[in-house]
Parts: sequence; C-alpha cells; structure tokens
Amino acid sequence: MFLPFGWDRVALSGAARHGAEKQSAFLAAERERLRILRQGEPRSVPSPFAMKAGEICHYECVATLCETRKVRNGSCSEDVLQQISRGIFVVSNKGFYYLTNARVTRIEYGEIIRVETDYVFGQNAICVMKRKGHIQTFIVDKLAEIIYIAERHLGAAVVGP
Repeated sequence: MFLPFGWDRVALSGAARHGAEKQSAFLAAERERLRILRQGEPRSVPSPFAMKAGEICHYECVATLCETRKVRNGSCSEDVLQQISRGIFVVSNKGFYYLTNARVTRIEYGEIIRVETDYVFGQNAICVMKRKGHIQTFIVDKLAEIIYIAERHLGAAVVGP
C-alpha cells in the first residue's frame, strides 16, 4: 500500500512490525546516511553493463525481484507476493535497471509514478509503481543511496512504510 508520508518520517506498517526493533535501528542508520548523501552530489560508479550514451551509473547492488502473483487456494485465488529472481539492481541518472542472466529490464524515470520503501520477507525493499499500475518490488541491502538518487531524478520524495 502506498502511504502519503515522507521517508524521513518513517512509521512501521503491519508487515514491518515483525522484527520492528531491528528494522527501526536499520532505518535510523539509513536516515542518517541519507541526510549525509543529500549534502553532496551523486557519485559515479562503474556500470556492470554498457549503458546508453550520456547515462551515468550511480549505484548497483544485488537484489531480489518480488512480484504479486495469483495463487489458487482451494476454490479461490489470492494475490501473493513471491520472490521471482535474483539479479543486480542498478540506479542511473536515467532510471533503474534490473539485470539477470536472462535479460536486462529498464525502468525509465518517466515511467515511474511512485517509489517507496517497504519491509518484505524480513528484509528492506524498494517498491516501484509504474504508470501502467504495475508494481515491482526489489529486496536490497541499502536504501539510502537508491532513495537519494531517485529523489534527485524523479523530483519527488520517496515514501516509506
């Protein structure tokens, strides 16, 4: 669920209450890292693949893609968030990339309606909502760098749980 408050004012959602103390300490550290990052310019890092001309890689990390899938449960079906694949999540000045052995998925900033943080499967994640209503969730180790770069290029705050 997308909530109408900024990431700097983190509140714990129902899903996030599991391991709340651990998550709270992590989010406090990430907020401090984000505060420090906002005082400077995004750094450039080597890209794990050939980017388009003029594109700069700002951050990359190992990630797990999660998506909502219909699961039959007896006579009814329900939407369940499932881990789909592991790959590399890349943040550039033009958008997000997700790389697996099979393909490269690009999400341009112009396609994105909203980015938020969440807590899924006991880990921190970035949720990306695209214009067509499709939501992709990426479990990542660090949130601050992704939030900082996304805010700069989207021109809007990333929201959190």
